[in-house]
Parts: sequence; structure tokens; C-alpha cells
Amino acid sequence: MNDYYNIYAAGQTWKVETDKINDHYIFTKGCPKLFHDLAIEDDDILMLMKMDSVTFELKIYRIGVEVARNNKEESEDDSLQELPRDTY
Repeated sequence: MNDYYNIYAAGQTWKVETDKINDHYIFTKGCPKLFHDLAIEDDDILMLMKMDSVTFELKIYRIGVEVARNNKEESEDDSLQELPRDTY
């Protein structure tokens, strides 16, 4: 049985699906978009805090420091990703 949860981060909410494998739950549908939209990197540490029965707040830590995300309007073109000026 699959369950859906809301992940809240950077002023936005993503809907993700979970699957149970043995005794573990994993995020499936919706998770790749979440990772892409928030530019989550391989070595990032993700902390999920339960807000209610279906919503979790996500905090992202990179090299031990919380990554701040701005509340910016999403582009209508999903193929575009804005990079902060200090990253290039």
C-alpha cells in the first residue's frame, strides 16, 4: 500500500509517495522533482520534522550548515533552474 505525504521546504510543498520495502519506507513518486527543485546534492543531510499526520518540514544541511532557500516564484518552464550568483 502506497501512502502520500507533503514535504514542506523553502515556502513550498511537494507531494511525494512512499513505498514499504521490508520494514523500511522509501520516497518514490515526487521525490526526484523535490530533489531537483531544491538542488539537493549527494552529500547533503536531510532532516524531516513531522508537522502533522501527512506533512513533514524538510531542512537541508551541507557541510554541517543549514542551506537557506529563498521563497522565489517557480518558473513555468520546468527545464530551467536558477543558480545563486555565488555558485558560479
